[in-house]
Amino acid sequence: MMLLLQLTASPALAQQGQGQAAQSVAADAPIEIPALPADPARSVNLESALASASASAADPVIAALQVERARAAQRTALAGVIPFVNGIGNVNQYDSEVERSGVLVRPAQAFDVNLQIGVTLSGRAFNALATTAAQTDVSHLQAVDSQRLARANAAKAFFSVLTARRNAEILRSQYAAAMRQDTAVMVRVEVGTAVPLDRARSQLAVLDLARRIVDADASLSRSWDLLGQAMGLEEPINANEVAQPEEHESLEHYLSRALAERPDLRALRSATEVAEHGVDDAWWRFGPTLSLSWTATYRGPTTFVNPDASNWFALGTLSIPIFDGGARYGALRDARAAVEQARVREAALRRMIRVDVRDAFRRMDSASQAIELALRSSEVARANATRAEAAYSAGATNGIELDDARRNLEQSQITLLLRRLDRQLALIDLLAAAGQL
Repeated sequence: MMLLLQLTASPALAQQGQGQAAQSVAADAPIEIPALPADPARSVNLESALASASASAADPVIAALQVERARAAQRTALAGVIPFVNGIGNVNQYDSEVERSGVLVRPAQAFDVNLQIGVTLSGRAFNALATTAAQTDVSHLQAVDSQRLARANAAKAFFSVLTARRNAEILRSQYAAAMRQDTAVMVRVEVGTAVPLDRARSQLAVLDLARRIVDADASLSRSWDLLGQAMGLEEPINANEVAQPEEHESLEHYLSRALAERPDLRALRSATEVAEHGVDDAWWRFGPTLSLSWTATYRGPTTFVNPDASNWFALGTLSIPIFDGGARYGALRDARAAVEQARVREAALRRMIRVDVRDAFRRMDSASQAIELALRSSEVARANATRAEAAYSAGATNGIELDDARRNLEQSQITLLLRRLDRQLALIDLLAAAGQL
């Protein structure tokens, strides 16, 4: 400090310091505030983002196709319990006709037409129809659940874009303030009320903010890409400003809603029903199978051997299983184990849902408290920065204290922004966990 006072008091040294400062300023290239990255060609609101995610994201589309496959399997099972109808036509060409005592025994050319109607009646066929219907319900609920998850991802990406943009704007505001401060420090160095070390510190603050702006712009561009991906699109998408969502329901409300309406839990309930149909199928293996058929035939032309051109016959077959080496007992044991597995999975999912809802609710509550603290910290930091700037301008403090105050203000603003994002993401998780998104 004594050396600093001597340098400031000496006119010769002061002029030398001013000359060095002037040379340093002359060597510095002017730094302009960079503009925000150009917005993508398309911007959406929150409702459009959620709708696009439900309709175009990969997982919901795949799940919807799985529903179509389940319906096709259900139609195939239906074919096993309704009668079938077949038509068969034959034309026979022989080398010559055959006559005996002037009576035609075999014509040179003959034809016949058969109409077959039949059905197989078994408990397994009807049980397969019920099983495929339950599997269709499972696929449908899984498709609904995939939409729930896709909408949650889109909502998170949407608010991440808004946060990234706000962060880039805050850094530019801080960058402009840092440049104004650097200009003020440069003037003070020139008039001898500050030392070159203060100017170097202010220049480093400007350069550091410039670097952070580059990183923030890259984060913003990446957020645009992630929003487009979450919506199932091939292009970056910008998010329009939207009011912050608010929820004021109790924890018990979200828990009861989740256990009643979560589509993945309902899908597991239907999966348990499918497994129970598997037990029924194993039992039906012990039962008989009845096959019925009716065939009508028309043959032409008539001959001595075939005097009647048309005839029909009916056939009934009853198949009773007696011994199959124990395969039916093995199938029954396997089906019962599958039912227990399905019930355990359902119970495990119930526990996980309760944990997810409670965790998201706690995180939302903690984020709300953190926002209040961050707001107070930001106000204190802003007032402290204002006092530090006034004290520095009056020469009552040095540049280190001013830099600390400005950095604290900058950090408090970013912390507040991040706490608000934390609450938004926690609320999205809570709504998704409760099946309300």
